[in-house]
Parts: sequence; structure tokens; C-alpha cells
Amino acid sequence: MARHSVFDRYRRPAYTGDNRCLPCTVTNTLIAVLGGQLVAGGLLVAGQSLPIAAAVGGLAILFGLAQIWLRGYLVPGTPTLTKRYFPPWLLQLFGKEPAPNTQAMLDAEQQRDVEDILVDANALQFDETGEDFELVDTFATAWQAAIDDVAEADDLPGHIETAFGVEGAIQVEETERATIVRLDNRIMGRWESRAAMIADVASCAILADRYEGWADLPPAQRGHLAGGLRLYIEQCPACGGPTSFDTETTTSCCSEYEVATVSCVSCGVRLFEIPVETVSEGSAPSS
Repeated sequence: MARHSVFDRYRRPAYTGDNRCLPCTVTNTLIAVLGGQLVAGGLLVAGQSLPIAAAVGGLAILFGLAQIWLRGYLVPGTPTLTKRYFPPWLLQLFGKEPAPNTQAMLDAEQQRDVEDILVDANALQFDETGEDFELVDTFATAWQAAIDDVAEADDLPGHIETAFGVEGAIQVEETERATIVRLDNRIMGRWESRAAMIADVASCAILADRYEGWADLPPAQRGHLAGGLRLYIEQCPACGGPTSFDTETTTSCCSEYEVATVSCVSCGVRLFEIPVETVSEGSAPSS
């Protein structure tokens, strides 16, 4: 038990597991291997035998790999190095972009399609200016009631299955950076927070009654619609406080980028985040 506690204290969850960055891991692994080879070469030059030099060099490599496994990095400041010196084409080889992969998110045209559907479902309406959207009062009331039901439910996985029209073993995992839902051990969805996930599950329940074609929509499309609504959420699912729309610079492991956010003013929980360039003009709330 003591050994387990020591490892837990030494581990860096922010940079390991689902948060591990592949470019940084590969970079540090190469450094660990090169460092071990340099140690072995130095010992050979100093007159040590080949077996001893190889053994010490191997131990140095194993120590470096253990550091990377437990803490994510061997060399301090690796994220800064990758941001500064890794060109975009190299990041792309590892599935990384200098900014989030916006192709996986909604572009302006898709955002308009989502808003059109939400207007048809009597969830969104134009505000007084006619240039922006806001929640329909009856939808906002029903949504908040559904949020309370989902937040207090004993069978959260069952609500998730119904909301997205899936079947299987549902697992909800919370990390420092996100809430992840797995379906049969595969990642089904990733949210900014548990509150954001609950908001989407709840909005799906209301949309199921208001949008005629809901039953025919695949899980991904349901997620797009629920996420589009979350941009306009006015009350925090976690504490009931008011929300605020803003933009800020977010730093990922390998890049910095501007994002539009919706967060709770009272408890600070993040409810919505998307790169600024993917938010179509006029689609952001005016609050």
C-alpha cells in the first residue's frame, strides 16, 4: 500500500493517461534512448567494459521511460519546446494540430443547420435585435427541470443511453480536464465538465419530444444539437448560478488558440468551449 501511495504522489495525471500527449511522449522517449546511448558511449570511452557500459546505459533508458510513464515528461518544459519548435506538418503526423482540429467540429454552415433545427424544435428563437438567438422560455424551463432530474438520477448511464440512442455498457470518467463517457470501453463523448454532460443529456430528453425526426438521428448528430444548445445555457447545472459568455486563449500541450467559452459565474465550471473560428458570426450569445 505504501508503494502504491508513493507512485500516486509522484504520478502527474494532467500529463498521463487520456491526457498524455503523443508528440511530447515520442520526443522524450527519443531523448531517453539517446541519453542512455550517450551514457554507455561515455563509459566505453572511459575504459569500462562493453557489458558494464551496456547495462548502465540500459538502466538509464529504463529510468527515463519510467519517468515518462509516471509523469508524462522526462525533460522539463517539453510543451514549450514542442510549441516553439515542432512545425505543423510534424504535429499532424502525431494527430496534433497547432490549434484544435476544427474539421471535427461544426463549421459555419453546419452551425447554421443546427440552429435551423433548434428553431424548428421551438428550442431557439431570435432575440429582440433579430441578429442573435436565445432560448425559448418554455424550452428553458423544461430543460432546467430535466437537468435536475438527470443530476439527481441513480441511473445516469440509462439516461445517457436514452439520450443518444445507444446500447451497451456506459462508463462515466471524470478527469481534471474533461468528463469522458465510454460505450463498451470506447470513447463515445468528451465534455468540458460533468455539468456540461448533464446539460446535453437533459436537452436530448426535451428535444426528443419537440423534434419530429429525433428518433432517426444518429448519436453524433444528437450530440451536435445538444452542444449547439449549450452555447445558450443561462443557468449552471452544477450550482444554479448564472452563466457568462467570453473568449480566452487556451493552452494545450502543443499549441495556444483562441476559444469561445460559456462558464458559470458563481462556481466557475466550464460548460462550453469551441475555437473562435468555428463560431459563426451572430451565433454567440450577447451576454
